Amino acid sequence: MVAIKPTQLGKTFIRVTGRQLDRFIEFDFILNDESLTVELVLPEHAFAEFCEYYDAEILPPAGDGAEVIPLKDRSAGLYRAPDNATDD
Repeated sequence: MVAIKPTQLGKTFIRVTGRQLDRFIEFDFILNDESLTVELVLPEHAFAEFCEYYDAEILPPAGDGAEVIPLKDRSAGLYRAPDNATDD
């Protein structure tokens, strides 16, 4: 397995999207631009280490009118289907 150095990824960004159980941080990890985004959940201490390791720039919360799902309606680790999903 070949390890990828953070500097090989390009510029990295993080946008916090929520919290779970007052100890986990939900966030988007973005490489170079928002066309490559990964949703992740980490405990607070691991989140801080992750940000430092990748030298990520912290972005402000999305203000583009995106729907914010209240924490009580979220389930950590479960896929949330898009609103336009249909039941077949």
